[in-house]
Amino acid sequence: MDGQRVGVWGASAGGHLAALVGTAGDKKEWDAKGPHPEISSRVQAVVDWFGPTDLVPMVRAANPGKKDNPVALLLGGPGEHLVEKARQASPVTYVSSDDPPFLIQHGDADRLVPLAQSRALADKLRGAGVEVTLVTIPGAGHGDAPFRAEGKTIAQVAEFFERHLKKRN
Repeated sequence: MDGQRVGVWGASAGGHLAALVGTAGDKKEWDAKGPHPEISSRVQAVVDWFGPTDLVPMVRAANPGKKDNPVALLLGGPGEHLVEKARQASPVTYVSSDDPPFLIQHGDADRLVPLAQSRALADKLRGAGVEVTLVTIPGAGHGDAPFRAEGKTIAQVAEFFERHLKKRN
């Protein structure tokens, strides 16, 4: 495996994790522990499909004390202490100028993860000078057919990875 040509791609919670790997890959506290500590956790390209990127407003809006709050479940249970945990688990917290290129795709009719989440990450990445493309898909909800069909979204992902990960001679 060539550790200098690694891309990650995820949808929804997987999009959150892909974005977190992309932004926090250079942070020691997030570095992978394992049999090969000499290999960096950094990636060279990220595709985020409609993932939450700033968990703080999601915690605040969804009653952090409620047991079935999805963000609370992710962070280990309900409670007011979740705001700091949410900040620590948010990709927007770690954006820096050396982050890899991002392709973010999000439907404008997503009622589970607001489009504003992807816009906030894209704006923060742009502000840091990181290459980012935000594609808004008209009429698409959270993981609707435009994401599952072999079509424009998949072609954009393939082209993005080809451009950023293919070995050049």
